[in-house]
Amino acid sequence: MSRSHLVSKDSLTTRPFSVRLPAALAERLDAIKTRANERGFKLDVTPTVVESLERLVREVERELTVSAHAPQPIARAQPNSL
Repeated sequence: MSRSHLVSKDSLTTRPFSVRLPAALAERLDAIKTRANERGFKLDVTPTVVESLERLVREVERELTVSAHAPQPIARAQPNSL
């Protein structure tokens, strides 16, 4: 079942989070936000963004855990020379 991304403006209790987007995508989102606002709604992408960020955080945490247990390369003061 898909959830609606249009919610009442009064129901939002989250803080803003900003990211850089490709210009074309930002323009499309602006147009959708304007259309939604004209109809008394606010475009709420929070659930989708939160799910994506949570997934990313879990993946990075796993990678960091694995890399913490992996042998680290030895730093050399001078490179090998022949």
